[in-house]
Amino acid sequence: MKKKGVTLLEMIIVISIIIIITAASVPSFMKFTSTARLRAAARDITTALRSARRYAITTRVARAVKVYLYDYTDDTLQNAVSFYETADSIKTQRAAANIYFTDDTTATYLTFSFSPRGTTDTDTIRVVDPNNRCIDITVQGTTGRVKIGEIQ
Repeated sequence: MKKKGVTLLEMIIVISIIIIITAASVPSFMKFTSTARLRAAARDITTALRSARRYAITTRVARAVKVYLYDYTDDTLQNAVSFYETADSIKTQRAAANIYFTDDTTATYLTFSFSPRGTTDTDTIRVVDPNNRCIDITVQGTTGRVKIGEIQ
């Protein structure tokens, strides 16, 4: 008669294989998580900018988005995006942990005011992660269109 079950050696081998597979997948999972945070922060900014442009065009009232950069003096607003939905309503959203916003100037924040024609000033925002990978978001002045770049 055969005994059913597994031996201690078989259990150790299976657990060893599981540990090796898990250890091998951790770096790729960490990179995936970092990339997802970077893309989400860039998506939040582009959504706010595109919504402001759309509301300005449809309501014929200027709308604005303010992006507080990483060196903004108020710690509660650093790396945050404010979207002025109406004259009285301001929606502020902070970026994910370890993500920061920057640009090529010495400003501490950027304001994009969209006219009822959808136009604004041309400017670029850079979203950066801890590994110095970044995504550039460009707002074209003549049309107000928002373009999101690839991860660099």
